[in-house]
Amino acid sequence: LLAAVVGGMVALGIIFLLEYLDDTVKEPEVIEQTLGVGVLGFISQNPVGADLEKLTMQATPRSPDAEAYRQLRTNIQYVGVSRDIKTLLITSTNASEGKSTIASNLALSLAQAGHQTILVDADLRLPTLHRRFHIANNNGLTNLLLDKTGEVEAFLQPTAVTNLRLLPSGPLPPYPSEMLMSDRMQQIMNQLGEK
Repeated sequence: LLAAVVGGMVALGIIFLLEYLDDTVKEPEVIEQTLGVGVLGFISQNPVGADLEKLTMQATPRSPDAEAYRQLRTNIQYVGVSRDIKTLLITSTNASEGKSTIASNLALSLAQAGHQTILVDADLRLPTLHRRFHIANNNGLTNLLLDKTGEVEAFLQPTAVTNLRLLPSGPLPPYPSEMLMSDRMQQIMNQLGEK
């Protein structure tokens, strides 16, 4: 009986410790209070074992998840009323947190709304966007970064979706962060913004 009581107290202590150490954000109010910025939308997490190659905006366009992407697109457009937003960066701190899923579905949502959209796969470590859109990854961003005079237009790949083109990552370089921080990358982003 004493062992059960002590075990229960230890388990309860561990639960409280884990809750105390958990620093994940669970409520939008915490983001607004901590960072001073508003939340643009909520995208549900894919269940474990879900087919990540499937694009929600194409596979289930009337689902609540697809509606969440349309809501995110609309909110971004409202934020852009005072200034013309041409470039969006989708990123996170860890791998497998949904960057490619959100980027590809948001790009689809923008293209379906009639916006000329270019999706760039700048993940030079583990690119996936070319597989999602069934496009070869032979030539892409890496080739364009190495070709100092190359035109962006030559590397853009059409997709099956009207108004959406993809710039795949291309071959994987040995030092991706240096390439992405280069002046050439800034030139490429400026050219893409004009298109």
